[in-house]
Amino acid sequence: MNNHLPSPEISYIRKLLLAGKYFFLTLVLFIPFNYGFASGSSIIESVDIDDTSSHIIISIHFTLAMSYISHFPASSAKQLDIRLQPVATTPIQQQAVNQPQSLGYNSDKNNPLELIRYDPGNPAGNSLSLLFSSTTDYVIENQQRPETLTIKLEKQPAHSDDVNIPVFDLAKKPLRKDIESSDNFKYVINLASSTARLHLDKYQNRKTLQPYLIYSSKHSVDNIEWNRVRMGFFRNKDDAKIILNSIKTNFPRAWIDLLKPDEKPHIQPWLDKLASEGHPLVFAQRGGKPQQSRSGIEITKSQSLFAEAKKNIIEGEYRKAIQKLTKLLNLPANESTEASQELIGIAREKNGQIAHAIAEYRIYLKKYPQGEFHNRVKQRLNGLTHARKEAPKTLRKAKVIKKETSWETYGSVFQFYRRDVDTTDPSNNIVTNSSL
Repeated sequence: MNNHLPSPEISYIRKLLLAGKYFFLTLVLFIPFNYGFASGSSIIESVDIDDTSSHIIISIHFTLAMSYISHFPASSAKQLDIRLQPVATTPIQQQAVNQPQSLGYNSDKNNPLELIRYDPGNPAGNSLSLLFSSTTDYVIENQQRPETLTIKLEKQPAHSDDVNIPVFDLAKKPLRKDIESSDNFKYVINLASSTARLHLDKYQNRKTLQPYLIYSSKHSVDNIEWNRVRMGFFRNKDDAKIILNSIKTNFPRAWIDLLKPDEKPHIQPWLDKLASEGHPLVFAQRGGKPQQSRSGIEITKSQSLFAEAKKNIIEGEYRKAIQKLTKLLNLPANESTEASQELIGIAREKNGQIAHAIAEYRIYLKKYPQGEFHNRVKQRLNGLTHARKEAPKTLRKAKVIKKETSWETYGSVFQFYRRDVDTTDPSNNIVTNSSL
């Protein structure tokens, strides 16, 4: 074997090969790291849209775990905002959390989704917004996996036009004399309100709303026209509350309203239709014959007793008022029941029966936790219960410290303006938020 030193040319070649080896190794190691960084820079990994016969199911898959916090509006809107809490465990995931992202979609008559936008800079917290082409009903499903959020959109009915109120053919059957008078129905339930068109089909086909009439109406507030879906009709507020409580789960935004004059013509056809079917709801209630006022408006027995009791209280005849209100409260629930329960407490309080008044006020608060007079009854009850507490016999004298009075005033004024613009191509900008 001949041992000799390599020539300068061979040493130079070896150095080049060694340098190339390290460069290749560095490149191989760098490429996967760079690829992983790019894939983790977006918070939304993919979106699945499933079109069923009755719903559009949107499943949003994230690159990391996301905890649902809240959403607004509750069940129907043109833009749905969802607050999320990301669970980032690595620097790459944290960078994804801070990176906004927008995904655009071509909406159609079945799928109203136009845009999904993730906004980490929202003052309220990390926000995921869904923009629809029209007002859409939706439900946020419970999270089965922390990396997935599912939103179920309710499809609009096939018929786009509002269903007209049916006109019943009454010429074939004579009107029955024992049918409840349409003048006795004073209240309706407002199921939904929107500035966009509302479709009656999805309300009229619900068995839980029968046998009540579902119809549409329009109402202008501050020069803005609102479309409403109404459910009628009810004799008094107590009857309407019973039905309202039974449908609150499906209609959380429903509320009770007084019958408007332009809605009154709908009552009689509804009564006649139910009468032809023999439904007991529409037949006149048995009892004393209603009195007639000078204006010709029917006055029920309960209304008459309530008016007389109020007059007795004004005149200082509290015992008579208590007797009449007690009699009224023993009648079946009617339009004067709630107000009578408050008034009998007032009558007993003015008559010096403080313990009885406290009991009557407590009965009111228990029976009507959301009642019309709840706040003032609670104030009266607090006044009676706190006023009867005896003060301590001796009070400790306070030390008099003479000190010059000084005032310090602090204040702050804030105003925020937010404007969001989504750009899908150089010539198409969509303003999705412009709010003060």
